[in-house]
Amino acid sequence: MAVVQSVEADGTWVRIKFAGEIDVDATDLIRQTVDGAVADNADAKLVELDVADVTLIDSTGVGTFVSVHRGLAERGVRVLVTNPVKIVERVMRVTGVHEMLTGTDVTVRRRRSGR
Repeated sequence: MAVVQSVEADGTWVRIKFAGEIDVDATDLIRQTVDGAVADNADAKLVELDVADVTLIDSTGVGTFVSVHRGLAERGVRVLVTNPVKIVERVMRVTGVHEMLTGTDVTVRRRRSGR
């Protein structure tokens, strides 16, 4: 079972810390928490989904993160999944969304271009 450990915000960013299992049972919790946090912080340009205490994630959980990422990107809000433990990182890599969700694609491009 997934839980929200905390929601923090400071003007232009929001950090939501999740714990437990991110699976089909967590999709509504994730969407409602993110939607509420963004609604409460209308100037937010970055939403960080901290998964340091997530013990399991399945393809439905990853799909929910991708859906949140895409939906907020359309509104000019960047979403990053941070602090993934090994199992979370592995599932994101296997499903091909690790770079998109963690922002490492931007980091790699910046290093290569010298920025």
